[in-house]
Amino acid sequence: AQPARPGASTTETMALLARTTRARGLGAGWASRLLSRTAVSTVKPGDTTLLRVLSRTVAKNQAGRERRAGRVPALIYGLSQHNIPISVNAIELRPYFRRNDFYNRVLELELPDGAGVIRALPRELEVDFETMQPNYVTFLRWPEDLEKNPQMVPVPVQVINEDLSPGVKAGHFCYKIFKTWRFKVFKEPIISSIVVDAGPLNLGNGIKLSSLVIPEGHVSIPQGQLIDPTLVKVIKSGN
Repeated sequence: AQPARPGASTTETMALLARTTRARGLGAGWASRLLSRTAVSTVKPGDTTLLRVLSRTVAKNQAGRERRAGRVPALIYGLSQHNIPISVNAIELRPYFRRNDFYNRVLELELPDGAGVIRALPRELEVDFETMQPNYVTFLRWPEDLEKNPQMVPVPVQVINEDLSPGVKAGHFCYKIFKTWRFKVFKEPIISSIVVDAGPLNLGNGIKLSSLVIPEGHVSIPQGQLIDPTLVKVIKSGN
């Protein structure tokens, strides 16, 4: 199947899915099911999280003192502006860093003393492997004009209906080949996850990125020579 263009209409998408399902030897009814269940999930406009932050001093042992006080040392950077050392309340941060969409969810960082709010994307997270709690986090400033300054965003792959797959029912394994795939984002809202319906898959069947409808303003970023990846595939158990 040819890749679905960004912002493709429902009619175009149905035609693409019908061709895809026929090529896989599936019934016509699977096209409607794929349209409704094999889709891209997006964060609603304005669905950001306000996180209050404090300024911090970059000094010897200061990071350790922040952690003992229940705060996570952090840094705001990017857009050719100066870096801002901050700290975030560990309890307030905890529910969000455990989310699958932590790295593709724009947060609103409220600076102290009425200094304003900075929209930023979590970029790197350092975790203590003993406590599994965040040790350090960086936030990349989110531009006001994405069309002029598009950003790379990793999007998690979510697989549903594995138990309905004929291949899985026959004792085989549904293998998620990629946990995330990167997109260049030119327009909000940002994709929160790629939802892949494994329900129709038999042994040897897979679902490629090109079979999904990608929202307008999102362009897939090739990984090396891989342009149209197979995201999920049913393989023999033991492979």
